[in-house]
Amino acid sequence: MEEKKEDEKKLMSVYSSKYYAKRFGDTTMVIADEDGDALIAEYLTPPKDSKDGQDKSS
Repeated sequence: MEEKKEDEKKLMSVYSSKYYAKRFGDTTMVIADEDGDALIAEYLTPPKDSKDGQDKSS
């Protein structure tokens, strides 16, 4: 929960439009499994080397 209600509404709007989150109650957002999978792939999957597709973190 954000300190300012207007910031909370802006943040919820971003999650709704960008990540297809659905509002549940006053402050909870729910993201469907398939949309969650896309978020994981985008933000939690290690970057691949553009030449050979191998993980750079090894």
